[in-house]
Amino acid sequence: MEFHPKYIGATCIYVAGKVEEQYISVETLVKSYDGVESDVIAHEMIVLEGVRFQLIMYHPFRSLTGFIDDLRAHSKSTRHTDVPISTLQTLHATATAVINDLLLTDAPLLYPPAVVALAGLQVATTVEMAIDWTKYLLACKRGQGQSMHEVVQAIQEVVQLRAAREADAAASEAELKSAYKKLKGFYKSTPKKAAADESKEPKAKKHKSSDGKKSKKSKKGVA
Repeated sequence: MEFHPKYIGATCIYVAGKVEEQYISVETLVKSYDGVESDVIAHEMIVLEGVRFQLIMYHPFRSLTGFIDDLRAHSKSTRHTDVPISTLQTLHATATAVINDLLLTDAPLLYPPAVVALAGLQVATTVEMAIDWTKYLLACKRGQGQSMHEVVQAIQEVVQLRAAREADAAASEAELKSAYKKLKGFYKSTPKKAAADESKEPKAKKHKSSDGKKSKKSKKGVA
């Protein structure tokens, strides 16, 4: 056995706490088995390498910036016109918002960051921007060893993931509104029902004497 199980076990608990955002400090952990902090710290990278944990996460935002610069250069070379800065800023802001939505789906786990960035750009593009995506994608993928059909299909699948998420969010919102209306109606009708029930209760009859007159309560102090 290359490493002591006691140290590996403690290190696994420490790493699992980080991954699940339930952080356990090294000081607290080593107190549970009378160890030293260096035991856990020294074995952390060994455990991460053993499970092939990826410490670097490539996000689509860097690809987005590169594609926007490339779009500008592509427009200059094909149409011999420069894309206005305001258009590029609007495109970047809208695409960033779309990518933020895509990060809440399975897209980052299923597709490369560049494909997610292209999907965000495609959704953010409007007719007024006059961007020919077919020509641009052909220029991007020229000589890259990946067919145009595969790229377009991947982008469409990413866009569908976003549409499915929006549909689920809309359905959840509709359910919440319906439940809120029912709850509001229930609380509105409850006081009325209580008042109606009280009005239906029979009133207590006052005692009458044998001669038909109301009996008077005996006064205090009367013998």
